[in-house]
Amino acid sequence: MLRGLGAVVVEVRKPEQLDGLDGLVIPGGESTAIGRLIRLYGLEEAIRRFEAPIFGTCAGMILLDRRHLGLLDLEVERNAYGRQVASFEADLELQGSDEPLRGVFIRAPRVADVGPEVEVLAEHDGEPVLLRQGRIVVASFHPELTDDTRVHELFLDAVREELIVEALTDNRNRTASDVRHVFSKNDGNLGGSGAVSWLFERRGVVLVDAEGVDEDELMLAAAEGGADDVELDGTTFQVTSAPENLVAVREAIEAAGITVDSAELTMVPKTTVEVADEATAKKVLRLVDQLEENDDVQDVFANFDIPEQVLDAVAS
Repeated sequence: MLRGLGAVVVEVRKPEQLDGLDGLVIPGGESTAIGRLIRLYGLEEAIRRFEAPIFGTCAGMILLDRRHLGLLDLEVERNAYGRQVASFEADLELQGSDEPLRGVFIRAPRVADVGPEVEVLAEHDGEPVLLRQGRIVVASFHPELTDDTRVHELFLDAVREELIVEALTDNRNRTASDVRHVFSKNDGNLGGSGAVSWLFERRGVVLVDAEGVDEDELMLAAAEGGADDVELDGTTFQVTSAPENLVAVREAIEAAGITVDSAELTMVPKTTVEVADEATAKKVLRLVDQLEENDDVQDVFANFDIPEQVLDAVAS
């Protein structure tokens, strides 16, 4: 299913094979046996440290819950929908879609308790069967056993380059419709509120023109104000801090006689996705431009990284 959607799929058997992956799928099967193999091969802590999106189906959902890997604020009961002979199919109402989602339940687990940060995306008879918490999506059914790709696309959307769009409007429905149209026109998808916020963190950022500025003096002043880091980006120093320290950092830099170009709160990506293909880069930049042209859109934050040579080629 994922290969059909354009993903490159590899098997993971050892902790070092997680390095460099953009996402991880923990599939269905026998959760006790899979859990034993995870511990045997030393994958338990490696999966806990894995920072990219994770997709767990059936047994995968069990292993991600509070009592196992502890990555999801869920409590799951094994085989709660019955034994193999009690397997069934059902139409599910998928959040944000008018078309029902066919769920195939095979010795399926049941969600016994859901934490406050967990979002329910689909239910069966009033019980959650498709859920998301930040970067992790889990299903108690087997979406790979139908031709419907929407659940897998939900996972891949978290793996690909993402944008956060902040808008200020007096008509939420109109703005959402306009923004959704821009995404759709540029082969993108508009997620729900906060769907990709886990990929970013709010930070204070102060920019200083590097010309004529002593880096050591800037670092000393920034540190006195409570800054976390100072980096040279081309001809500009970027000073980052916790949001609550932004004002103090700016004042400390200015007190040292250094001119500040700008100081603002922004959303900084925790990791970036390189966009090295010119066609994709053009599409992403066009999407950002069109979003920023909307009068209701205040800010657009992105986690893509386009190499300089690709930017030059796109500009030409």
